[in-house]
Amino acid sequence: MPATRNRRKKTPGPGTARSIWLAGLGAIAVAEGGGGRTLRRLAQRGARMKREHRAAVRKVVARIARLRTLAGAELIRRVEPVAQKVHTATWELGIPGRREVLELTRRVEQLTAQLARVRARARGPVPRRRVPRPAHHGMVPA
Repeated sequence: MPATRNRRKKTPGPGTARSIWLAGLGAIAVAEGGGGRTLRRLAQRGARMKREHRAAVRKVVARIARLRTLAGAELIRRVEPVAQKVHTATWELGIPGRREVLELTRRVEQLTAQLARVRARARGPVPRRRVPRPAHHGMVPA
């Protein structure tokens, strides 16, 4: 026996895109049937809702901005003592700081460029020292 299907059209649930679309079409149909006055009232209500929602969004955005500022200040307040302790510990251990490393890097780059200029002016390439290879100590590669 073949299965029968319920072919009734489902009515969309409230709040779905389809129900909102159908409600809008119904509102237009009512407005057209009732004359221009109904359409004007609907347009006025829509404009009022738009203004109210805009104001609510502005309030939320302002609140988020305030919270971000407070969170940033709190983060700085909590991170600063830790950063100071790390700085003190690295200084006591003799570890160079970021500025010192950057300055030394810049100086090495200057000296490398200066050495390249000196080599270019010299008659020939600077002789390189040969580093002796370690002995195999009786081990012969297979």
